[in-house]
Amino acid sequence: MTYIKRIFILLTILSYVNTSASDKKNTVRDARQHPLDIVFCLDLSGSTNGLIDDVREQLWTIINQAHAMEPVPELRIGVIGFSRPSFGKETAYVKVLSDLTNDFDSLAYELYKLKPAIEKGDQYVNAALTVAMNEMNWGKEKNNSKIIFIVGNGLASVRGVDQEKTCEQLVKQHIVVNSLFVVSKGKAQLDAIIGWRRIADLTHGFQSEIAVGKKDVVMDLAMNYNQLIELNHQLNRTYIYHGEYGKQNYRRMNALDSALHLSGVANYYQRAWYKQSSRFQNTQSYWDLVDYIKSSYGSLEKINPESLPDSLKNIDAAQLASMIIVEKEKREKILRDINLLFKNNYIESIHQKYLNHEFPDANIFSRCVINMLLKEWR
Repeated sequence: MTYIKRIFILLTILSYVNTSASDKKNTVRDARQHPLDIVFCLDLSGSTNGLIDDVREQLWTIINQAHAMEPVPELRIGVIGFSRPSFGKETAYVKVLSDLTNDFDSLAYELYKLKPAIEKGDQYVNAALTVAMNEMNWGKEKNNSKIIFIVGNGLASVRGVDQEKTCEQLVKQHIVVNSLFVVSKGKAQLDAIIGWRRIADLTHGFQSEIAVGKKDVVMDLAMNYNQLIELNHQLNRTYIYHGEYGKQNYRRMNALDSALHLSGVANYYQRAWYKQSSRFQNTQSYWDLVDYIKSSYGSLEKINPESLPDSLKNIDAAQLASMIIVEKEKREKILRDINLLFKNNYIESIHQKYLNHEFPDANIFSRCVINMLLKEWR
């Protein structure tokens, strides 16, 4: 038997083993999962400057805690921005930044394209709710949970707008709205808060207040942070991009890691936990060759050499196959080492504390969202 044939037989076996294991895992997961669609409607006007930083930094905390809920949700998230002049007067300054998706890297990357601050902006809360209701790709399943988090400040309704009619339509479509009012210093806010609370009441949701720029430092202080950073760097080097957007997706993964590193230890931990989980691992076959070859349809014959890194464009199939096997083995070892760092079930222990009401809202964006989700999921 030739060397090339041995390589391809091994790759075929790897593909079968991983697919079978994945199928069994998915069968168990599908029996427990419940569709959950969440849309964040974010007021990005001057009075909420910095809100987008809170959302993109704390997003991974929300994703991890949502996936820790029972039954395990089949989670998708979408984001709408409103109140920025650049979004256009013709759309009432509302823009869909990301439709509902479970590709959270893609969603997060879109958020990092936004400026964190602007000088002003007109607020049209009702327009944002209408777009969320009518233009997002909500799931059609009967047991699908549909939740909007409307986040911002100012008056929730303007003259001539029938806010109650919009809320009635949301209820008919079984969409719950939770309102998070962004508090600002030196502004009379009582009348505005009443309007935001009214939206939540009419749609059977919850209302709370948040403060922009307030960090959540909940974390496992016993973990070796520097070791986690190094292991994550090693993990990223095992990815071999391919396809039309492979290089772009590889850079996106690294850029998000860097952004979370700069934002603080707690946020980086959350990102690292997500990346080592089944939500990310073995799901990147559309751009990573290691995941691709483990999938049921993975075949190196289908790969366009021009879409590979420059150093791999001219190597033969046997060399490429051998390299993929080596990187797969490296990745498995690195993931085991990362799991050892999280051996005390960091995310699960935090989730239990949420269930025990040990993390009050404290005007922190992620805490408010997580506590509301836990109330609604029960």
